[in-house]
Amino acid sequence: MGMIIYTLPLLYWLLYDERKMLLYFPQLILGLKYPVLLIAILGVIQFYVSPGIFGFINLSGPVDPYVLKATSDVFPNWMIYLRATSILSSPQVFGLFMVLYAVSFFLYSKKTP
Repeated sequence: MGMIIYTLPLLYWLLYDERKMLLYFPQLILGLKYPVLLIAILGVIQFYVSPGIFGFINLSGPVDPYVLKATSDVFPNWMIYLRATSILSSPQVFGLFMVLYAVSFFLYSKKTP
């Protein structure tokens, strides 16, 4: 399952049709700026305020073990070990998602008039 989660962004970039990418992908990237901003804000809230994002994260599903420990113990004790996952259940997926989106956004935002 972890292998699938980690390779999906790479497969998406490699398998996407180049003709469709030129037409629809820039519009998609620029149109998703507010939902991605919300995901980033939830990551910041999770890291600094509430590891379970006020009950928004399902802790019985696949969750990073540090998030589970931070929600079960006194949060300030575990805050230095916590890695933000936002709603993406893995810090690596969260980081990769944010970096790929940021690069795409800055590339395509310069091309639009």
